[in-house]
Amino acid sequence: MEVRNEIVCQVFGGIKSKETIDLVLKTFLNGYEELNVDYAFKPEDEEYVFKTEQQMINYFIERTGIEQCFYWNKETDNPEKIMVGANITRDDKLIMSLTMYVTDTVGKMYLNRLKQLLHTNVGVLTYTDPAEYEDGEDFILKYA
Repeated sequence: MEVRNEIVCQVFGGIKSKETIDLVLKTFLNGYEELNVDYAFKPEDEEYVFKTEQQMINYFIERTGIEQCFYWNKETDNPEKIMVGANITRDDKLIMSLTMYVTDTVGKMYLNRLKQLLHTNVGVLTYTDPAEYEDGEDFILKYA
């Protein structure tokens, strides 16, 4: 019998885009809980509070050279406790992740599904802690 672990699947998502983030959310965490509007702040104005999740994400998508991670979850109807992550890197790439509590076999299946969805072969499966990388290019070099 396989043991369940906290598994993190990380896949290169190309150039950062709201469309890619929305695609992964819709595919793996439909009905997710929206982020609080104070989840992130503008680097130049830490007191600024975004009005909507959409405005907050668009801010980081539309600007170049800034990093930001977002994580979404869902409390109900989520037996594998999937959490979707979007890491916007300083070189304007996107690393999408799925963190979940599953067996190795199921984790590998999710990794492959995420790779297929994002049309890439660049990805990694880790346990508990996300993989380490400097930016999008470093992720490609390490995990292609």
